[in-house]
Amino acid sequence: MSQHASTLDAVLTAPATGKRPVPAHRARRSPQGHRPWHRQENTWAILIGLGLALAANLLFLIDGNHVLHAVTVRFAPWETLAQLPSALGPALPSLIYLYALLLIPLSIGAARIGIPLRDFSKGLLPLFVLAVTITALSSHSALQAARLDTPLLALVIGLLLGNSLPLPAWLQTALRSGYYLKTGLVLMAALWLMTPLVALLPAAEGALYRADAGTALAALRDWFFTLGLLALGLNTRIAAFGAARAGTDALLRHAAGRTAVIVLLGYYLAQPLDRLL
Repeated sequence: MSQHASTLDAVLTAPATGKRPVPAHRARRSPQGHRPWHRQENTWAILIGLGLALAANLLFLIDGNHVLHAVTVRFAPWETLAQLPSALGPALPSLIYLYALLLIPLSIGAARIGIPLRDFSKGLLPLFVLAVTITALSSHSALQAARLDTPLLALVIGLLLGNSLPLPAWLQTALRSGYYLKTGLVLMAALWLMTPLVALLPAAEGALYRADAGTALAALRDWFFTLGLLALGLNTRIAAFGAARAGTDALLRHAAGRTAVIVLLGYYLAQPLDRLL
């Protein structure tokens, strides 16, 4: 009764502005720090993911396949340390191009979201270097045989480092796991949507698309997943799981754990579709 009375009082005492007052119980539900759509992380993850997918398809249409090859980084398998330089060396130029491709749109989005741009750019470089190191490590033939793929390895190493080493504040600014993971999910969705369309192409053109645009987008998706799960691990404290029961239930009760499970499930479900694309 008192709630309805307070609402009626608000109506009677409101100034004649022509706008209907918001009831008190609804006002309490409204987020105080709500941002406009163009300053939200979700918006920029969607824009970056769709922008990269659109750019890859346009480059394919205008015969810009050399650009797609330049930013597609895949390390050759290796078994001994003596083989490591020959496995990584050819990819060094592409790593520079890839870093620039990640830095520019992510920094633009970070600035619009309200993340300190200087700290974000400063933190993204070591995060990228660590992701490259993990990717090179996952290219070892033994890890490939064990199906310990790069995103899963990134999460494990991130948890180990984040719970054993102090992290500087400027690096924390770049540990925007949701930013990277959501962008990767958008790229994964774009790849799924394009799979039936590629099947309609003539065999020769379909094979060319898979080798160029499809491979580049799948590689970009994996890099975003690797960055996101690495940041998630670095920013997650295992002690936080102590409040819940041990095991899988504790993992699923934690927000970070739920995110990791969803992304990893999506990643492994995408592997068969990658072969079709």
